Amino acid sequence: MARVSLSPVAGTSLSDRDEVGSEVGALKTDESRLMMLVRAEVSTMRNDIRELKNSVTFFSDKITDFESKLTKLDDVFKLANQIRAENELLKKEISNIHFRLDTVEQNSRINNLEITDIPETKNENLNSIVGRIGEYVGIVVDPSAVSSVVRVPTKIMDKPKNIVVKFVSKLKRDELLSAIKVKRNNEGKNGFKIDGLSNRFFVNEHLTTRKGKRLQIRVDPKWKHPDEKN
Repeated sequence: MARVSLSPVAGTSLSDRDEVGSEVGALKTDESRLMMLVRAEVSTMRNDIRELKNSVTFFSDKITDFESKLTKLDDVFKLANQIRAENELLKKEISNIHFRLDTVEQNSRINNLEITDIPETKNENLNSIVGRIGEYVGIVVDPSAVSSVVRVPTKIMDKPKNIVVKFVSKLKRDELLSAIKVKRNNEGKNGFKIDGLSNRFFVNEHLTTRKGKRLQIRVDPKWKHPDEKN
């Protein structure tokens, strides 16, 4: 087999070939650097995309958590509204109960009169006091018409206990009450006076605290019950 020998291309000097070789080597080096830069940029982009995905996942979880809290908050508002409605209903029921109890209590006092501001004395005779008040307004109060007479405490400081007179019937009570109203309209709007008994006393229906308060407020809107604090 014949041996082939490689010979330089005609017209090409050794220096030219070296220069071309150097340029090719430089190109390969540049290509390698470019590929490294591309790989680095791709790696950076991948990291950025990974971080972006992580951020999206994080915020998605946060949004889900926020939506869950909003749902719970909405449930709390619904529960609060339900409790508020039940509370209003309960207040109405309690108010109705108070009204019914007050009505029952007032009915139990239907035969009573209340006398206030009669000074207390030792060994006093309350039936005699009722009789004198009857005489004062022109009515004879027979002891048999009276079921009981007692003094009851009052929460007003430095004031004598009130006198509660219970008659055997509403008819007997109304007979004395009517005469008292006539006397009051004529001369006793600021209270009655009987020498040796009291310089200023009052006789009224025996009202419950609730009804008495309402009556007093109608007369004087600024009035407060002694049980109320300023």
